[in-house]
Amino acid sequence: MARRKKADDIVDGFTTLQAAQRATAKGVRAAKTALPPGKEATRDAEKQSSSQAIDKARIGHTAQPTRHEITCYECGFAFLLTGQLKSTYCPKCRSILDATEQTIDGQWSGILKSIGIIRIAHNGVVKDGRIVVNDLILEGRIEGGRVEVSGKLELCQGGWFVPESVVAGNIVIRSGASLVLDKDMKLKNLQIMGEVKGRIRATGIVEVRTGGYFHGDLVGHRLIVEDGGALNATVAVTPQDAVSGRQNPPATDNWAAESVHRRSAA
Repeated sequence: MARRKKADDIVDGFTTLQAAQRATAKGVRAAKTALPPGKEATRDAEKQSSSQAIDKARIGHTAQPTRHEITCYECGFAFLLTGQLKSTYCPKCRSILDATEQTIDGQWSGILKSIGIIRIAHNGVVKDGRIVVNDLILEGRIEGGRVEVSGKLELCQGGWFVPESVVAGNIVIRSGASLVLDKDMKLKNLQIMGEVKGRIRATGIVEVRTGGYFHGDLVGHRLIVEDGGALNATVAVTPQDAVSGRQNPPATDNWAAESVHRRSAA
């Protein structure tokens, strides 16, 4: 079963600021409360003091609209959507794109498409069908079908998926989550706060955060290991700019567990 949540129910800070500005432009003012005689002078003095303080203050930041990277699930065209994430149309193929947030509970098969977020709950199991989504939160299981994530896949504790069924460029392994691979996985960016075991081929950044652990084989262009992160792997990291100047593949460095394997004292 899939439950739908309207994107219009969510209001970001930029939208709130715009509404306040429109209300001011239309002459909407707060109601004045009459003060007892003798307190008018006090109020005027406080107002003058406050006004002087504001005159001395400088505004260092302004509210900026949220920017969403969207990929059309009909034609694959990528574009930016500014402001609140809501249903829109593709600038290229003119298809209407649904941004409704949906949750999958229980066993499920069918077709779901969204430029918003789809959440597979702890008791949700994808058996068959097709899911095309911008962001996916996986707390349950993907046992079959095809799931295409154009934005980010977040693997939470208890989540599990068949690698052959999932296509995702950016994956986040949350604390307590575990991903075990028996085949190479190709992706762009990987952020590890849980545990990953297997062979990774990354074109972007592999980041092992504090408390995260990677064990296996890594080939990529950028690797970041935070203090408290753990790495026990065969690593071949070549900066992107250096790839075009090399005719031979980079030599693989074997990082021994004694020198690279690091865990926090906690």
